[in-house]
Amino acid sequence: MDLSAPPAPSQRLPRNATLLKERAAEKVDRLKELRDSKESSEESLLALLEALQEPDPWTRAAQLATRIAVIGLILYLVQILVNLYRYNVRLASFYEGLANAVELSGRSTGSFAELASAFRPDFGFGKSPEPVPQQITDLARDLVRSGRAGPGS
Repeated sequence: MDLSAPPAPSQRLPRNATLLKERAAEKVDRLKELRDSKESSEESLLALLEALQEPDPWTRAAQLATRIAVIGLILYLVQILVNLYRYNVRLASFYEGLANAVELSGRSTGSFAELASAFRPDFGFGKSPEPVPQQITDLARDLVRSGRAGPGS
């Protein structure tokens, strides 16, 4: 047999054809695997999406606790601001009374101490009165305590 001469086309064809068939079969198998994996990926993604759309009870509880904490913090800060406002209004009226006394002390014959006591408001800078919600809770606590004591005690 002559090694330099190429094989006849009729001899090459069957070997190439079987090789091509094998490769085509491998590619078809690979495509089937990819299609199956794509379908399973889609199913898992849909299941994950459904799980994300419905939050679990712990997530809802955490959200509720966060909202309650934020509302409580806001109420606390508003209470601080209201108390500061009340204090500043009292301080302003105190100094306004003293300013009126200074202004009138130059025009009148009375002493400055008399005018200052006359124009100064009659309240102290101590603790401000209890806010209404505190008064309500104190009243409710007293009612509950008197209800526990009962009418026969």
